[in-house]
Amino acid sequence: MKKNKWMKWLLYFFAIVGALTIVDESSGLLDSLFPLIILAFIIYGIKRWWDKRQQAKQADVSVNMPPLRQDLTQHYHEAGLDDQQIKFFRETMNTARVQIETLEQQMNQVAKLKAINLKTQAVKAAQGIFKELVKEPQKLHRADGFLYNHLPNLVDLTEKYITINAHDIKTANTYEALQKSAEVIEQVSSLVVKDFEQLVAEDLAEMDVEVSLAEQQLARQHEEASTSQAFEKPDTASDEGEDGTDGSTYNG
Repeated sequence: MKKNKWMKWLLYFFAIVGALTIVDESSGLLDSLFPLIILAFIIYGIKRWWDKRQQAKQADVSVNMPPLRQDLTQHYHEAGLDDQQIKFFRETMNTARVQIETLEQQMNQVAKLKAINLKTQAVKAAQGIFKELVKEPQKLHRADGFLYNHLPNLVDLTEKYITINAHDIKTANTYEALQKSAEVIEQVSSLVVKDFEQLVAEDLAEMDVEVSLAEQQLARQHEEASTSQAFEKPDTASDEGEDGTDGSTYNG
């Protein structure tokens, strides 16, 4: 539909150009419009390239997407997602899965990146976000910064770091670029960890409340048990004689 619309407008444009050229060919109108014609071709070419690129991305996502299990279908429906939302969710998560797997591989290729990941735990945080979103897909909108900014940027940054680090000859500028790149990678890694903390913050708060209530209940039970034991303690004075003997008669 969009392609036909573009073609229609392009035909209108050339029709107008042709008409104006025929009306006053001697005025040099064609020469003045020639750059516009070239520009129209460039715009159309870019639009065609972009459409094909997006179609290729969608095709890759669809091809690499694992089949949807019946239990997950039920889980997503119970979470309030309709079929169209499930499709969008799965495509988004499949892209994230591929990026997380790529990030994990790239973080293990270079010692410096390994050290950054060991310090920040960025890969574990990314995996944790993925699991949390699958468990609670309604939280997807709360992970926009991670899905569309921090995660893809971190994948690109680590890939470029590996490429530069692989240069056989390294100059002072090369080492400086690697140092700056490593600093940015560590910063973005910290943002990924923060994304995870924010995503599960409500769950942690709920768990704190539940733990607090459980502790209060245990304290009450312990207090009640102590009080009950105090009431049930036997009166030793009534069972013993006034002289401290057990009150039994000795028949000597």
